[in-house]
Amino acid sequence: MTAGTYLVEVATASLDLLNRMSPYLLFGFLVAGGIRLLIRPGSIARHLGGGGWRQVVKATIVGIPLPLCSCGVLPAAMTLREEGAGRGSVVAFLLSTPATGIDSILATYGMLGGLFAVFRVLSAFLAGLIGGWAADLFDSRRARRPPPPPTEPRAQPSAPGARIGEALRFSFRVLLRDTGGWLLLGVVLGGAITRLLPPGSLDRFLGGSLLSMLAMFLVGIPMYICSAGSIPIAASLMAKGLSPGAALVFLMAGPVTNTVGLMVIVRTLGRSAAVIILAAVLVSAVGCGLLLDLAGNARQVFAPAAAGAGLPPWLEWGSTSVLLAGILANVFLDRRSLRPAKRG
Repeated sequence: MTAGTYLVEVATASLDLLNRMSPYLLFGFLVAGGIRLLIRPGSIARHLGGGGWRQVVKATIVGIPLPLCSCGVLPAAMTLREEGAGRGSVVAFLLSTPATGIDSILATYGMLGGLFAVFRVLSAFLAGLIGGWAADLFDSRRARRPPPPPTEPRAQPSAPGARIGEALRFSFRVLLRDTGGWLLLGVVLGGAITRLLPPGSLDRFLGGSLLSMLAMFLVGIPMYICSAGSIPIAASLMAKGLSPGAALVFLMAGPVTNTVGLMVIVRTLGRSAAVIILAAVLVSAVGCGLLLDLAGNARQVFAPAAAGAGLPPWLEWGSTSVLLAGILANVFLDRRSLRPAKRG
């Protein structure tokens, strides 16, 4: 096979993955814009102030639907910390938020099925609880910051058209700009895996065991990829023999942990917080992964080739066109904003 033929096959496989994800991603972006519009600035920090198990549970639940990647969650979490959120709440937020998001939950459902999506949310929820409670338990200082005082809400556009425009701007300018590049990288890697590895090639090494899950955990730690961009990689690996449980571990470790984020966490929250985050991901992901592999004939239930087959082709191609147009538009707008202003 020539290099040109291989590249064409990789592009075809990547486009197929993107087609199956795009409708769910677009719908998720729209829902994310609505969530952004409904949340008042400062309200989350007020509910997460101080410490305790209630605040940890709240932080975990709040973080699961928020569409923030592993890079965007860091400044958000540090802002919560500065506004009075407890250490455990911040750790729980750092664990549950990048692991999921309304966009990646819907995309997981579209490509891997509803049960897999439920286990992904469950794993993120357990990681947030375990990490948050452990951070509060091992907080040597035990000094709880008081809840922040009530802040004035940010002025919101009063006209319905302006509010809808603000939501769309967040969905397709801010969110798509932050995740679009990593999403395309994940799709291309997934396409390459689809064409490079023959079916069943991973059965012998990563078919379904605790060792395979630990291996995927180690692979995911240094990676820098968003929760949606990791889906096509996991789907392609499953098609080659990777067990669903091991794929779940990768979907948790990849978006939540990366070397840059861990360094920031060490500087701001301490080494113990970074160790707790890694341990919480490992325990929750491996535990849920083992349960997932026990849920019947997993490879048939979660076969990526069968997932998402109910959507009409026009919807898939239309959604892909809109998604790619949005990514290209953001690239153009970003380059335009970097151009020096012309002097008159």
